[in-house]
Amino acid sequence: MSVGDAADDFALAYAYQRLYGSGIWLPTTWLPKNTADSLVHLAIRMAISDRVLKGESVTVTTTSVDDFALDTSVADLRQPDVWLEGEEERTVRQYEEQVTRGVVEWPVDSVQFLAVADQFNQDYAIPIARSDTDDIEMVVPCPPPVINHRALVACTTLHWQVDIELIEAIMPRGRGLDGHVLLPEGEDPYLTWIRSGRDGITYESERYNFIAAGTPPVSRLARPRFRVPGLATWADLRARQDGRRMAFSAAGRRVEVMRHLWQNRNALAAQFAGPMLPVLRTYRPTSKKADLNFEETDGVILPTGAGENLWEGYLTFSGILRYGKAEDKQVTAFRSQVDEMLALGILRRGLIIGCAQCGKPAFVPIDDLGQVNRCPRCSAPSNLSQPRWKKPETEPYWYYDLHPTVREHLSQDGDIPLLLSHYLRTRSRSYTDVAELELIGPDAVPLAEADLLAVSDGQLVTAEAKRPGSLGDGRRLLQTVAKRALLAEQLNADQILIATAASAWEQASIDALCKEVRNRPWSIPAPRVRLVCGLGTEEVIDLHVNTETGEASPWP
Repeated sequence: MSVGDAADDFALAYAYQRLYGSGIWLPTTWLPKNTADSLVHLAIRMAISDRVLKGESVTVTTTSVDDFALDTSVADLRQPDVWLEGEEERTVRQYEEQVTRGVVEWPVDSVQFLAVADQFNQDYAIPIARSDTDDIEMVVPCPPPVINHRALVACTTLHWQVDIELIEAIMPRGRGLDGHVLLPEGEDPYLTWIRSGRDGITYESERYNFIAAGTPPVSRLARPRFRVPGLATWADLRARQDGRRMAFSAAGRRVEVMRHLWQNRNALAAQFAGPMLPVLRTYRPTSKKADLNFEETDGVILPTGAGENLWEGYLTFSGILRYGKAEDKQVTAFRSQVDEMLALGILRRGLIIGCAQCGKPAFVPIDDLGQVNRCPRCSAPSNLSQPRWKKPETEPYWYYDLHPTVREHLSQDGDIPLLLSHYLRTRSRSYTDVAELELIGPDAVPLAEADLLAVSDGQLVTAEAKRPGSLGDGRRLLQTVAKRALLAEQLNADQILIATAASAWEQASIDALCKEVRNRPWSIPAPRVRLVCGLGTEEVIDLHVNTETGEASPWP
């Protein structure tokens, strides 16, 4: 509700009414204490009561009235007209809580817009091509946006906006992205004016390129082809508008390899969030052999030969069941998962065979096994007999090796961003994400990195995911939070999310991030700060932090 006699007060209420269907302009002469017209007084009261009794809030604001007059108006509007017997106190409290003064919010959800009757939300089947980075490109142009309404069809000077959405695509909307980058390569950039808006892709119905005399009306309408970039491409396009770029970091490239192994990010994150996670963690290379405390039937530990992580394990199926803490009824499910991972190339089955010449044991995949096998170290041939596998004395155990890229990623705590990905996906109606991306400056110097970039129910989220509940200390902490804010501003993010496998974040990390968000001169609305703790456990905590007060509350 906008109170005041200035034109700006009317414009504010009118804009809110057109966008959300709930704006009211209240001139000062119509205030309940001023008006002598009982009908006007009744209409005002009914409008307020209708909102409050439905549990909805009423925000009273102004561009011209002073604080004293506005507070007086709010106090008058908080007076209930009717209430049930015995409910007087509760009703008064309800009005006080829900009729408040303040600055109105302009959410991007539930926005109203006008459309021609019977030509709203039309569906068409359009062939598309999908790239390896999830960019979607229309193979054929849009259908002609012909107006069929009988009162409008004869108008030759009418122009309109066309909204288009590719159902399979999820792209951050608006955020200053140049609309013409949504055209595929080779498409005429002067065909029409295109905007990447908050409601999706919008284009002008009118063609702006050459139109020959005598061209039929339907052929004068623009029919562009569009591409909807995947999240990684979108982030790069957005950064390039400011002379920067975004590309996969080393960790991001590893995840892309893993995405291809699992065939999609959803399946990848789901497996890491499932009962197979402790099994996968057992494959992490380690610097100390004692860290892999295998029993004889669980697996073997072999030297890697180089680097800081000198040892890595190879599990038997019994070891997989043990580390997966599988109960009897879960054996079949684990067997099914292992078989699926073998078929996808994530796991490899084989034998551990010692060399008859150098004596060094090595894993030999089943595809390479023969009666005579060459040592991968010294190339000496060895006959496949009991001295080569030693134990048991009857038949050798099958061992399972994990893809080296997955091993490396686990050694860098790469499971934490995947756990966050699965958590966010399970709590979103629409969701897409991409792994570690790096913001790179014009001089090719890395500026910031996102462990996860996601679009969750239309909200753009930049995330840092760590095993410990700390962003560092001292100068390192200040640099980390500055990079979080820089990346959020570059992409016009809605949320800065920090996630950890620990049970809580250190207060110093929270305070530093809130201070950076609070004091930064944002060129966009400041993003909200979100904390997620306990990833990989049964009790994940999800909080919103008020950057002004530091108070935390459950995430909506």
